[in-house]
Amino acid sequence: MKLEAERPSEYPATAIPLALRKRRESLTKISFTICLPDLNKIDCKRLALCVLTVLGFLTRFYKIELPRKVCWDETHHGKMASWYFDRTFFFDVHPPLGRMSLALAGYLTGFDGKYQYNKAGDQIPEDAHTEGMRQYCALLGVLMIPLAFDVVFTLTGSTSAGLLGGALVLFDTGTAVITRHVLLDAPLMFFGLATVWANVRSWRYDIDDNPFKWWQWKIITGIMLGSVLSVKFVGVFAFLWVGITTIQDLLQLWSNPARYSLVYIIKMVAYLAACLLIVPGIMYVSFFYIHLSLVKFTGSGDGFYSSDFQSTLIGNPLHNKSSATQMAFASNITIKSTYGNGAYLHSHPFSYPGNRQHQQVTCYSHKDGFNDWTILDARARDCVQPERCNALIRHNDYVVLLHKETNSNLRIWRVAAPSISSHYRVGAQAVGNESNINDTDDVWRIELSEGFKIDRIRPVHTKFRLRHNNTGCLLQSTRTELPTWGHNQFEVTCNTEPKLADDLSQLFNIEDLEHSALPQSRIVIKYGFWKKFVESHHVMLRGNNGFKPKKWEQKVSRAWHWPINYMGQSFSGDDFVVYLICNPAVCALNLIGFLAYLLLEIYVGFTKKRSSDGELESYHTVDQQLNACRLMVLVYFLHYGPFLLMNRVVYFHHYFPALLFGCIQTALTFSCWTEVANRKGLDENRATYLSLMNIVILVILSFTFYLFSPLIYGHQAGLLGDFPVSHFDHLKLMDKWDFHPPKQ
Repeated sequence: MKLEAERPSEYPATAIPLALRKRRESLTKISFTICLPDLNKIDCKRLALCVLTVLGFLTRFYKIELPRKVCWDETHHGKMASWYFDRTFFFDVHPPLGRMSLALAGYLTGFDGKYQYNKAGDQIPEDAHTEGMRQYCALLGVLMIPLAFDVVFTLTGSTSAGLLGGALVLFDTGTAVITRHVLLDAPLMFFGLATVWANVRSWRYDIDDNPFKWWQWKIITGIMLGSVLSVKFVGVFAFLWVGITTIQDLLQLWSNPARYSLVYIIKMVAYLAACLLIVPGIMYVSFFYIHLSLVKFTGSGDGFYSSDFQSTLIGNPLHNKSSATQMAFASNITIKSTYGNGAYLHSHPFSYPGNRQHQQVTCYSHKDGFNDWTILDARARDCVQPERCNALIRHNDYVVLLHKETNSNLRIWRVAAPSISSHYRVGAQAVGNESNINDTDDVWRIELSEGFKIDRIRPVHTKFRLRHNNTGCLLQSTRTELPTWGHNQFEVTCNTEPKLADDLSQLFNIEDLEHSALPQSRIVIKYGFWKKFVESHHVMLRGNNGFKPKKWEQKVSRAWHWPINYMGQSFSGDDFVVYLICNPAVCALNLIGFLAYLLLEIYVGFTKKRSSDGELESYHTVDQQLNACRLMVLVYFLHYGPFLLMNRVVYFHHYFPALLFGCIQTALTFSCWTEVANRKGLDENRATYLSLMNIVILVILSFTFYLFSPLIYGHQAGLLGDFPVSHFDHLKLMDKWDFHPPKQ
């Protein structure tokens, strides 16, 4: 990141961006050759790029239409892409760009959205024209290969090192599989790699020497940042890497006050903020604006959102709904957790373990009849006819909530809740089955939220709490899912010691309200884009923590499995099998690359301490490439490390953005070791050995890719398990590799 007008002739090698100006002058020796000494000429670079790109098209587009079945998560991503065509709103845990781009690719290639990708394993009709979305993902997979090449070439000046980096991406079987299906991984990986590529390219230019190019590449970096953030939230890892490298360069300016004034540094901070914060921010918000403008009709995912949000969706029962404007006793209602888990207060005829009379009360995200309650006056609970009981409910009124489907009253039992021992259990008990006729543990007090000036309750608008009359505990929705006996619905408790942190989980609102004796009026709610934007993120972040593996899937992997290729992932079952597994040669080379990097740090650090001042000058190129290795190690662990700490289900496909940077790091490390050898001269025999070694690496990569290619392009399941000797047993290098197709 060349930010200053001039550079001193000798500058610290701690920042690879500042060293790129003299990259080409320093690379005069033979560098990690695969051909012969003239390999680094521009014609060889173009030839290598062409070969890699052509092979990329061949490997990614071969049999792209097969299998003609829905593979793994295509059922989610393809289905949601199809909903854009009829503008149906849907619940999604990811930002919208990925699926909008899939829908656009489908639209441009003849897909009309009528095929719905209902479930994994379903046959795709010939006339559905879904191939275009797979081809779009495959195209992004192809473009990753020259991007990987150019990142390595820009940082080393070596065509052969770039060739190795591109080949590692090209010949990885897992990368090929994951970019040949209708998934978000291809756009995520492409925009993530493009972010790193654009940022690295921007380091070649100085804002004072070549301002046009500097602004061009910084803005491109910002555009790529906005794009990767708009595909998945894990795009923030690329954002962090760009931020770290940018701060590193600014600190170098700060450390040289004699050359760079404070005003100059402030200007640079403003320029960089415009390119790397404002541009991505505008793009991110714009994609959400487009998304929310497109999906304006009600859909199956409405229940995850607030009543206010739902009222803006055409076709939703709350949209321009006529309803009683205020709540009175004997009203039939549904109660929604406003900010907690966003679900409906729910009960069903199942009991808590250990006591058959303790009927379960939960929060349920979907709409059904078991969400319906009747609110009664605690002082006249027998009055259930709306014509006789039409007094308006006010702040601090005492109520009883009758569950309509089971004829049970909402109450507490003074025993510990299933998951939170300090809270009381909340349930329901059938009317007339009270063990004590004087039992009043089903009485609640209405408390309006502080923000409401009037003391009456309006549907959708008014937020309130339910305080238990006898104990003073507050009804609270949680995000804890009950076990199987609770049908994996959200737990409801009564908090005996409510704190400020629990406040949002204790707020509810009325969504549906029926009372035949009260006048009806249309509910009009102003809920603009910014409110919808903020709520969408609240719902997405909440949903991201609730993932569970599908019943038909193999055992979910762990993050530590991924670098060692411990366990694969089935993409397609039944009679046509596609299996996600990395090329073992790529994984092995990446592991060797990380070990070689550690040895490189030790060796260079040790030898530099024992070198004279004159000898240190010969480390100039080594230091540049070693710093490049450090940057790739950083971006690798930014994309991989967080998954080791995440308290949610993770899948093997989450590793592939990090894998791209692992491949680049491997090529950089081997190139740097070559530069270490170059310091003392590279004789003809050593150059020949290096050339042969590199050719062997490429041959091994291509051969193993060919060997495992049936797992990419699909094979009939009968070959794997229906014969005494499996045709693919020799490919199972790990016991956890299970090529037998699971039932979907």
